[in-house]
Amino acid sequence: MKSQKKLIQLGRSTSDFKYRVDGCLTTNKDVPKSAIVYNEEFIKLLFNMYGFKIVQPISYGSWCKRDSFLSYQDMIIASKGNTN
Repeated sequence: MKSQKKLIQLGRSTSDFKYRVDGCLTTNKDVPKSAIVYNEEFIKLLFNMYGFKIVQPISYGSWCKRDSFLSYQDMIIASKGNTN
């Protein structure tokens, strides 16, 4: 599966993520939270650092014209602590 970065470089994103702000890419440098894309490996590192376990699989969105998707946005479900 191609990374978000590669899909953006291939012009497959439905949004123009052209501004780098605080470790992410955004479509609006003045209002970064309007649309944000983070590197997947960075997000996985953060989840791990704070004790979250990602419940597989990650659901990738259609925002970058993927062939298979659950919704527009990428979604990660995670758990923390004892799940018994």
